Amino acid sequence: MNDEVHHAFKCTKTFTSSVNTFQSPQYGPLGLITKKQIHFHHTPIKRRFVEVEAIQKRVALFKVYAGMEADLMEAISYFNYDGVVLEGLGQGNVPPSVGNGIKKLIEKQIPVIIVSRCYNGIAEPVYNYDGGGKMLEDLGAIFATGISGQKARLKLLIGLNQ
Repeated sequence: MNDEVHHAFKCTKTFTSSVNTFQSPQYGPLGLITKKQIHFHHTPIKRRFVEVEAIQKRVALFKVYAGMEADLMEAISYFNYDGVVLEGLGQGNVPPSVGNGIKKLIEKQIPVIIVSRCYNGIAEPVYNYDGGGKMLEDLGAIFATGISGQKARLKLLIGLNQ
């Protein structure tokens, strides 16, 4: 669209109504489309493809916010979700009470995936305080670096339905 080629892994919708909405922040397009040909200036990343026959598992997606409580994590278990993706603050941090909720989910073998809610930068387990990314990693949370919450949710959903 708009004479650009983007990789689905890095592309995201950036504007509500603009026809030039699809962008690849931090990465840019793979190539440009002219009247005569497509000019690639990046090689597409080769990915493994997995066939899915049916989607029977459920994965929640939450955007973490300051003051968030653990009750949303408890709801994951109560409503029998099979996994959760959390768009963490900054590099993947959560409020301390949410960290306690994550611990309970992991103890119940419910996978918790951490990404950043920022569209620039990546989530990494850096800070080692209650709710910090390092603490979450030590509990067993999985950091999905460099992808959005929506894409991490789809990947977990596919993985759980194998």
